[in-house]
Amino acid sequence: MSNTESQEPQATIPKLEKKKRRGRPPKLPKPPRDKPTHIPGSDLVSDLHKHERVTGAQYWYWVGALPSCPTEVLYLAGMGFPKMTEKVIPANKAGGKTQRIPRVGHVCKLNMDTVAMIRKQLPQIVLRFLEAPRENEAGVGATLDEYIDENNRPRKGYPLTIPTAEEIRTRRETTRTIVPYSRGEHDEPGARYIFAQLCSNQTHPAAGAVYPEPLETTGIEWPEDMQE
Repeated sequence: MSNTESQEPQATIPKLEKKKRRGRPPKLPKPPRDKPTHIPGSDLVSDLHKHERVTGAQYWYWVGALPSCPTEVLYLAGMGFPKMTEKVIPANKAGGKTQRIPRVGHVCKLNMDTVAMIRKQLPQIVLRFLEAPRENEAGVGATLDEYIDENNRPRKGYPLTIPTAEEIRTRRETTRTIVPYSRGEHDEPGARYIFAQLCSNQTHPAAGAVYPEPLETTGIEWPEDMQE
């Protein structure tokens, strides 16, 4: 047998077709750029006329807390009643050195809504003292020097808010715990320790030199008729 006849036929390997490379997708035209947005200035201005009924008339009051109050500031009706504040005179107006002039309480403007809130909320404010009253506590008629005197530190204590029957009912319905008020041995009304006096000079309002009578004694005055 010849060599030619003895050779087996070789298998033919089929050639793989090269995959055609996909070309990049055609670029889509860019969308037209939006015009910039302009918000008119009128949309950024508060509508003061809308709130005229809420704000109403405002008057200057001298407010604050007596030196015998257990806290430096008593908060009520969204505002503070401080024992003392400082009037700061910048250095450029005080001969090169900043001056800090202490004054009794604070002078601020109140509107009828705030006065109404004080009338509503103050009866619920109680001061819980941790000790019995002392003799000769710095209170009505005291000066700033007496307030600053280390020997006239007030009794320790803290404010409490008496929850109303409606607040107790609402919280119990929503399964939120609330502790009803129970009078403590040395509890006293908050109105005995803060003051708010209508300034007699509304053009140039000023604080007094000594601590005045508290709201428990004076009540609070509003120059206009308050609708019930």
